[in-house]
Amino acid sequence: MRQNILIFWNFLWKYHIDSFKNNNITYDIVDVCRYFDKSEFVSNGKNKFTYNGPYWNEQTEEDKENILTLYKKVLHETKYDYIFPCWMDSDLPALAYANEYYKLKGLKSKPLKSILGKSVYGEILKKLNISVPKIYQDIDHVEFPMICKPSFGSAGEGIKICYDSEELSNFLSNSDNKKYQPYILQEYILGTTVEVIGNVVNGKVSIDLILNIETSKPPYCAEIGYTFPSSADFIEHSVKRDVEKFINHIELDDTPFMLDLIVDKDEQYYFIDFSPRVSFSIYLLMHYMGNADYCYNIANKVLNRVDFTVKKQKSVIHRHFCFEPGIVNSIEYINDENIKELRLPKISDTISEIKNDFDVASNSYFCIIIGDSLIEAEKTWDRINNSIVITYK
Repeated sequence: MRQNILIFWNFLWKYHIDSFKNNNITYDIVDVCRYFDKSEFVSNGKNKFTYNGPYWNEQTEEDKENILTLYKKVLHETKYDYIFPCWMDSDLPALAYANEYYKLKGLKSKPLKSILGKSVYGEILKKLNISVPKIYQDIDHVEFPMICKPSFGSAGEGIKICYDSEELSNFLSNSDNKKYQPYILQEYILGTTVEVIGNVVNGKVSIDLILNIETSKPPYCAEIGYTFPSSADFIEHSVKRDVEKFINHIELDDTPFMLDLIVDKDEQYYFIDFSPRVSFSIYLLMHYMGNADYCYNIANKVLNRVDFTVKKQKSVIHRHFCFEPGIVNSIEYINDENIKELRLPKISDTISEIKNDFDVASNSYFCIIIGDSLIEAEKTWDRINNSIVITYK
């Protein structure tokens, strides 16, 4: 029996969409961004729905209303078995509502309420004896350095490490940051940032992958790269126990998930963020490790209870370049056979200062390298990174 799913398109789907062809799952696509290349859309003879609007962080309230109207129209006219959760945290409440209203498998509202607010999420974890960074209750009782971040998921935007009370007050009062409030004031823990990718289906938790997240230098926390295998692979069994405890407590089921951790120098880990969706950041990493069918396998597991194992065939590095800001006059570099994708500035490109994930994404300069070992991949990265010479106008 063929089953139908709905996919909200982003440009990284092109790496994982082919595995849905000639299988027992068909799909429709909803695209809401005029910046995505429409030639990348492929389908099993099904439907494509488009709202030709701006990128999500540029959407007006009118855009959001129009997109919501489109979602309702699509869901009302077509019967789906599953909506693939692969975009942003801000879309999850609508996804949970649709799953309940149309009686679909996947995320529901009750567990979502325990996840979206970081302060609520932290309190649940503490009750379960799972380590989390300390949350300060007010600005007058903060220990510096500390990290100031939106209470609801922002994918890295609106986050800053503050080193004194004046810096914190200025950051919170800055009009540019008002849209991210309410903020939480959180203990800053120095360590390795790690992402855990997994799924829970029929109440059973599986850990698919653990990778390192490379971040920019303080005070901002931009994600500028991802590395597999992780230096923190040793935490897998204990993390799985804690994830099972947390997921069972909030009654989450039939969904992929991503979990961000900080692992300190004493090998203690702290839960940072949790989201019931496929991590946007690991599409390419999965693809070059030999898992171009990862999204299909998740949908098949949720709908048909068909298990799968993630392939870990290669070491992979996916890193953004942290160039100095300016207008590019010239660029020189060497190439290498281990490079799978390389995007560098063109003449007259404007490189902006990196402050958060979205500045990195807008610059879009990155390199993906594979190797038989992480040492081999790192050596290739060093050769490429050190060979680049840029002059500015």
